[in-house]
Amino acid sequence: MQADEKIKKQVAALLPERRRRADLSGRWQVVHRVTHSALGRYVGLEMQFDIRLRQEGARLSGEGVKYRVGEELIAREEASVLEIEGRLEGEHVRLNIVERSPANPERCMRGAIDWEIVRPELLAGTFQVEAADSSGGSRAVRTSL
Repeated sequence: MQADEKIKKQVAALLPERRRRADLSGRWQVVHRVTHSALGRYVGLEMQFDIRLRQEGARLSGEGVKYRVGEELIAREEASVLEIEGRLEGEHVRLNIVERSPANPERCMRGAIDWEIVRPELLAGTFQVEAADSSGGSRAVRTSL
């Protein structure tokens, strides 16, 4: 190991954990709970996603699938696919999401997620999507690296 690499590791070890740049690469289970919507029937609805993030510096990218809406599991061939792009700024995560349904791939729904890093394996914050101008709480739990 080169001397400068060794020094960087020693300095990083002295920094408080929250000051080090988090590595969010890996697989996450995400849960959105709708608290506001133009369609009242959406309020209270929970949606679950399985996403995989890749991190390069502050840049985030990834993909995922929506596998549950309310109490209903979605068949794999019907599950919406997510495209994810975003940034990590300090302890704040901002993701832009494009969701496409296999039944109608030309049509897409756009949204955003804003999380704060609670712990290295837990993110919490809010989401908003175009569908019925819906928004609410969001959390993500790391399931693997």
